[in-house]
Amino acid sequence: MPCLNGASCIVTDDLGYSCKCPLSFTGRHCEIQLDPCASEPCSYGATCMSLPESKFSCSCPPGSAGELCELETSEGGDESGITLDFKGDSYLEFPTLPNAAHSLRIEIWFMTRSLNGLLLYNGQKPNGVGDFIALTLLNGFLHLTYNLGSGTATIAHLEVLRCLEPVRIGAWHSVKISRIKNRAMLQMDNGEVVRGQSKGTLLELNLGQPLYIGGVPEFLPLKYSLVVQVGLDGAIQRIIVNDEVWDDMLSFSTDQRNIEPYHGPPCTLGICKNNGRCIPILEDYRCQCVDGFSGKWCNQTEEALEMSDNVINQPVKFDGSNFMQFSEGSRGMRLKKAKENYITITFRTIHEYGLLLWMNKGPNVRGDYIAIAIDKGYVTLSFNLGKETVPLILKSLFKVNDNNWHTIIVKRNKRLAHLIVDNTPSITATSEPGATELNTDGILWIGGSTDVPSGFPEAYYHGFRGCISSITIDSESLNLSRGYSDYCQPS
Repeated sequence: MPCLNGASCIVTDDLGYSCKCPLSFTGRHCEIQLDPCASEPCSYGATCMSLPESKFSCSCPPGSAGELCELETSEGGDESGITLDFKGDSYLEFPTLPNAAHSLRIEIWFMTRSLNGLLLYNGQKPNGVGDFIALTLLNGFLHLTYNLGSGTATIAHLEVLRCLEPVRIGAWHSVKISRIKNRAMLQMDNGEVVRGQSKGTLLELNLGQPLYIGGVPEFLPLKYSLVVQVGLDGAIQRIIVNDEVWDDMLSFSTDQRNIEPYHGPPCTLGICKNNGRCIPILEDYRCQCVDGFSGKWCNQTEEALEMSDNVINQPVKFDGSNFMQFSEGSRGMRLKKAKENYITITFRTIHEYGLLLWMNKGPNVRGDYIAIAIDKGYVTLSFNLGKETVPLILKSLFKVNDNNWHTIIVKRNKRLAHLIVDNTPSITATSEPGATELNTDGILWIGGSTDVPSGFPEAYYHGFRGCISSITIDSESLNLSRGYSDYCQPS
C-alpha cells in the first residue's frame, strides 16, 4: 500500500490514487508528521499545547472542562478576570518571565485600534543592554524580536512570508510565540507558522528585568533595535505563559499605568441576562449563568425549562414526510455562523435510509452544510465548511436500524469533528484547511428536508421513519412535540 501511517488509499479517475491522511500526518503518502494542534481540537477557545508522540493537551478557559474543554462547568465566575483596555501609554508590569532560559511559550489574545504598538517586552538589564524578547506590531504586522547575546533575530509575520493579511483594526486576534534555544516561531490566529533563528552560538535567554505587557514606563530605555516603542492602543483578553493561564492579570501584576476595564465586543453591555457573566473567547463569547438560569444568554429559568421538558413526555413519530424546522432564534441556538457544534439525538428505527438533521447554505454540494443521516443502516455525519471537493463522511462502526434506542453525539470544533454512537469509540475526521466556520441560512431541519441540493448521498433525500425522543443543539433541548400528536411508545 502506498499510503502510510494508517491512511486510506483512494483510487482516482485517472487510475492514480490519493491518500486520506489521519489527523497527525500529511504529504502525498501521509509520510509527514503534523503538529497535533494543527486541527484545532480544543473547544471553547481553549489553548492547545503540543506534546511528544503526536499528543496534545487543552488548557481550558474558565467555565469549561474535559479532555477537549468541551464540557461546561459552573466554575470560573468572578475568578476569571476581566478584559483590560490599553490607551497607548498604558502598561502592566509583572515579574520577569519564569524559566525562560532554554524555552518559552506565550499566547496573547488582543485587539488593536492602531497599526503600531508594543505587546510584550522583557529585558536583561535596566539600561536596555543585554538579552531581551519583544513582541510588537509594526504597520499592522506582528514582529517577534529577541537577542540571546550573539545578535538580534526578528521573525516578522509579513506578506512576503506568505501570511495573507495583517491584523484587522478592532478585531480580536490570538498570537502564539515559542522559543527553544536559539530557534523561535510566531503564529497568528492558528494560521501559518513563521520560524526564525538567532545568530551565533549562544542558546540561553537571560532575563532579569520585569515583564511588561502593552507598553513600558517612560523612563525605561528599550533596546535600540526596536522600531516600535509606543504602547498598545487596544485591549487584551488573555495571557498564557508556559501553559499557565493568567486569569486575573490585574491582581497578578506588580505595577500598572492607565489600565481600565474594556467595554466592547464580544461582551457588549447586557448581552448575558439575569446577572449572567459574559466570558469572551476572542470574537465569540459564552454566558456563565447564575443558579436558576440557563440558555445561551441566561434568559431561561429552570422552572420554564421543566415545563417545556414536561411537554415532551413521549417520543415523536416521524413517517418520512413530517419534517420540522427550527430557526436560530429558537431558544438561543447559534445556527447561521458557528465554529463549534454539539448535537445529541436519541432515536430508533427499522429503516435503512433517512435524514435525521440538515442545515445548509447554497444551491449545491459545494456550499456549507452539516447532515446526520441513516445510510444503509449506519449513522453518517457529513459536513462542509466550504473547502471540500468531495463529501467528507464519518460512518458508525455498526448498524442502528434494529428498532432499539440509540444515541448519537456529534462534536465539531472548527475543522475537527467527532461522531460517537452509544458511547462507542469516537470516529474523527478533519475538513480541508482554509475555513473553520459553518455558515448556513439559519434553518435547522429535523426528520428530513425539502431543501437538499442534488449531488448528495441517496439517504439525504429520504425522510426519517422512526421515533426521536430527544434532540439537543448546543445544550438546548428542542421541543419536538409542538403541533404534533403522533407519538411513539417510550419502549
